[in-house]
Amino acid sequence: MQINNHQIVDYDAVLDAKFGAEGTPERAEAEEKAYAFYTGQIIEDARKKAKITQAELARRIGSDRSYISRVESGQTEPKVSTFYRIMNALGCRIEFSCLYKKRIFFIHNCEYRNIILKIGIIFLFLLHDK
Repeated sequence: MQINNHQIVDYDAVLDAKFGAEGTPERAEAEEKAYAFYTGQIIEDARKKAKITQAELARRIGSDRSYISRVESGQTEPKVSTFYRIMNALGCRIEFSCLYKKRIFFIHNCEYRNIILKIGIIFLFLLHDK
C-alpha cells in the first residue's frame, strides 16, 4: 500500500487515473462494484447489529444462506424488492434520495447515513492496492 506522507491528495485525479474519467465504461464498472460492495456492507452490518445469522436472515426472506453470503461479500446485488425484504427483516426503514446525481441511502433504525459512492470507490482502490 502506498503512503502519502500526510500530503493532501486530489482523489478525483486518483480515481480518474485508476478507473477512467467519469462517464467512461471503466468508471461505470468501478462504480457498480462500489455499489455492490456497499450494499453488502450495509446488509452485513445491519444483520450483525440485529444479532442474527446469515441462515436466519435467509429464512426470514425465503432464501438460503449462500445467497446472503454472496450479497454481503458484494459478489451479487439483490433486486430492489429483495433489498427491501432484507431491510424489513432486519427492522430497518429505507428512504432513497438523489443529491448531485449520486445515489445516497438513508437507512433509519440502523447506524448508516449518507453512503456516498466516491468513498466506496476510494475504499475499493485502497483494497486493490494492498
